[in-house]
Amino acid sequence: MRSFSRPFRRLVARASAATCMSEPLKNGAFGPRSPRLFQALARPSLCFLLAIMPSACLVTSVPEYDEPAQTPPFLVAAKAAPDIREFVFVLDGEQRIDFSAAVLSEDRGEPVHVALYIDYGQENAAGNPFKRSLAAFPTIPPGTLSEGARDFNVSWYLDSDDVSHGCHSITMMVTHEFDFRNCPMRLADSSHLVWNILRCPSKESCAIDPAKECPNSAGPSLIACPSESPGPDAGAGGGGQ
Repeated sequence: MRSFSRPFRRLVARASAATCMSEPLKNGAFGPRSPRLFQALARPSLCFLLAIMPSACLVTSVPEYDEPAQTPPFLVAAKAAPDIREFVFVLDGEQRIDFSAAVLSEDRGEPVHVALYIDYGQENAAGNPFKRSLAAFPTIPPGTLSEGARDFNVSWYLDSDDVSHGCHSITMMVTHEFDFRNCPMRLADSSHLVWNILRCPSKESCAIDPAKECPNSAGPSLIACPSESPGPDAGAGGGGQ
């Protein structure tokens, strides 16, 4: 086997250590190339990368979102109390009956108004589609659909608005605006729930079967608030009484 002298082997080792990114130093050794060479190579590469980047990656403005449109207030029947599927017995001596529900709506800053109608669908002497209306309730503050259903409650005071013994109904109506007689300005901007009432001296004295003998408060023959309010000059009496 042929052998090489020690100076020759040292020269070969130095040559193999030199790479494309190295250059000889003054003392004969090899080291990294100068920073100027790196800059000369990096600038064209950076320009090439910027040129091939898609323009969609550049955010030129902040997106604008439209405010959601106002929706009619919707009463959630599942959260109503008392249960609207059962008759509510109102007995002598009771002074107040509480009704609670939840409303779901996009209000655009407008509060939701609440009214209770006694025997909604039966025309009174003033030509209104209820025997009596109760609307002196606090409004529900404006909300949004993202907040979910908002709970509220109102009360019927019997000492001032009692009814005769027998079958009746209490209707809860919500809307963004009532007219002069406590009907919604637009019926499409409303929602309602109905409780069937049995007014008795006592629960034991109610000799009738309300499921058979009390009228259906949702019957198609009953009158209702108009789809659009006719305005205060339409001739109907005000106040809803």
